[in-house]
Amino acid sequence: MKTTYKSFLSKVDTDFLIGTTLFPMRFMLFDPSKDVGRLPHCHNCLEILLMDKKGVSMVINGSETDVRENDVVVLNSLDIHSFGGDGARILCLQIRSTFSTQYGLANDKWVPFGDEERVLPREGSDAQLIAGQMRYILSMLLEIFPEAELHRVLIETGAIHEKLPVWVSMEMSTSCLKIISCMQRSKQKISGADNPAGMYRDALFGRRWESLSNYVKEHYNETIPIRQVAESLGLTENYFCRYFKKVTAMTFVKYLNLYRCERAEELLQNSELSILEVAAKVGFEDAGYFSRLYRQLMGKTPRETRAGKFEKD
Repeated sequence: MKTTYKSFLSKVDTDFLIGTTLFPMRFMLFDPSKDVGRLPHCHNCLEILLMDKKGVSMVINGSETDVRENDVVVLNSLDIHSFGGDGARILCLQIRSTFSTQYGLANDKWVPFGDEERVLPREGSDAQLIAGQMRYILSMLLEIFPEAELHRVLIETGAIHEKLPVWVSMEMSTSCLKIISCMQRSKQKISGADNPAGMYRDALFGRRWESLSNYVKEHYNETIPIRQVAESLGLTENYFCRYFKKVTAMTFVKYLNLYRCERAEELLQNSELSILEVAAKVGFEDAGYFSRLYRQLMGKTPRETRAGKFEKD
């Protein structure tokens, strides 16, 4: 039996859902080069991004896109995406996919489906209105929290909802509705009754990506033959390599090395392990090769990362 989009989401662990039924959203301020985004990833929610400072390069479902300052990007649940570039500031609003349905508005009436529609037209007023609502949410939160605290911190019910004044929660919900209304007016579409094949594509992407992510998380510090990964997904090695490159625009080997280097960065910043021990801990037998690869992928050496830790301390 085919996996439908709805049935796939119903099987996703509840920890993957954002917020709560009463407050099904979260807001984040981040620099993708420092915080999140280098690795391809996806979310079980609708995600609206505003390039508040400087543009970035993005890969969305395997398609490379240059996003400029002040651009608005709308991502559907399970869109696989990653970021590139330095020094950007991105405002991110994530909304649980059930938020609009409680007001009688199906998601397929306002969220874009085609990858080419993810970046809203720059010449239209809708992107400007959405950007205005995003900045309004940020301004409200900055009245309560310093920017440094918002940085890398998810604003969600489970974390700090009790600290939010009622009016802020209500205004955030109102802003979300205004954004959704704006999207509907621009008649951006996702799949659904209009495109059931596309809906199944997203479910298939999501199911495979969840399995792949879990496999890498459990085995990244081991030797992982590509054939072994492919078999864990029920795919041939050749098909898996083509599939992975298609949806991420990078090879699996690069993804695995980037994942290992990000885990190494955490250890360098938060432990007293030597660089040799860190390399072994994340799956590299040759510390010299690890250092060269780390510099290539992370833009700095392991020693510089470790030195940065002491500077912060």
